[in-house]
Amino acid sequence: MEIAVSAKKHTVTLKPLQSSTASSTVGPAKSEQKSKEKSKGYSTRDTFVDGAKETKKTSSDKDKKIDKLIDAAKGQIGYKEGRNNGNKFTKEMTGKSGQAWCADFVSWAAKEAGLSKPKSSLAQGIADQLEAKGQWKGRHDPKKGDAVTFQWDGNSKKPADHVGIVERVFEKNGKKYITYISGNSSDSVSRRTMPWNDKAIMGYGSMIK
Repeated sequence: MEIAVSAKKHTVTLKPLQSSTASSTVGPAKSEQKSKEKSKGYSTRDTFVDGAKETKKTSSDKDKKIDKLIDAAKGQIGYKEGRNNGNKFTKEMTGKSGQAWCADFVSWAAKEAGLSKPKSSLAQGIADQLEAKGQWKGRHDPKKGDAVTFQWDGNSKKPADHVGIVERVFEKNGKKYITYISGNSSDSVSRRTMPWNDKAIMGYGSMIK
């Protein structure tokens, strides 16, 4: 006796995996991983790229004011007074037509940098106002943007008879110097360089704290 077994044929159709399907399957996992990294604060771009650039460009408000002060003073180099000490700095600061104006020039530059003080028509007055604010240093530690006062005969007991603004401090051949800008210097706004501890220098004061 013969028994015939008939097996049903099962056909399985395999569809090739499309590239679009693959990307849609993997995509959410990567996206989810990135969002988790950002939520933890581990974004490499934010921390090392953008952060570093921003830090490099940022400067303090004090530095910005000092630069503004120096730029105001430098922009006037070469300006000459008129007859009878006539000058625009005295006119703007006091309303007078002319007088000895080195302190008026320093006061004007301070105003251009957004400072209310120092503001005086006397070289000694500039030093006194800075001393009252606790910003007078005496004959040491000159810095860019400082007021510097002079007594040309070297007598420190006399009031200052000239004042300027320190533009820079530098060393040359092992010695330290300052370059300063002042008004009413040979009847003009001039730039001068001398040793930082020259006997004519009475002292330095920080105009911007």
